Amino acid sequence: CANFTHDDWYLTLTFKGDIPTPEEVKKAIDSFLAKVKRRLAKLGKVLKWVKCEEVGTRNGRPHFHLVLTGGLTPQEMAALWGKGYIDCKPLMFSADGVMGLAKYFGKQKKNEAGDEKKGKSWTCSRSCTHPEPKTNDYRYTKRRAAELAKEKENAAKAGK
Repeated sequence: CANFTHDDWYLTLTFKGDIPTPEEVKKAIDSFLAKVKRRLAKLGKVLKWVKCEEVGTRNGRPHFHLVLTGGLTPQEMAALWGKGYIDCKPLMFSADGVMGLAKYFGKQKKNEAGDEKKGKSWTCSRSCTHPEPKTNDYRYTKRRAAELAKEKENAAKAGK
């Protein structure tokens, strides 16, 4: 993985007390990431993160799932968050770890009515390395190749 290692963290950040407004939620996560970035910079590290914001189905309470650069202890991150609970686990490179998180983060966004919305449900820091887009080196798609083969067969039969 180009961005994360075994030294990095998977976090779930929740809010305690009254349910915050969307503006308060944005301010809280931006503030947390800025604090973590400053702390890591003092350690000579660059903060990389991927976050997914969700709203709980039972109580409508917003929470965040994050993968971020290691270097701080869970206690330090809990102190920086200060808005509620924090669940901090080491990042695991297994089918249930990073692959499971990627699948979970990649699920479709839903609106308040529960309908799927267009767009991704996750965002990442600009410091993350993005993979090079793959170009199709094939001249034809499988479908188009099959159509051409069928046309050639039909032309050969018609020519007999």
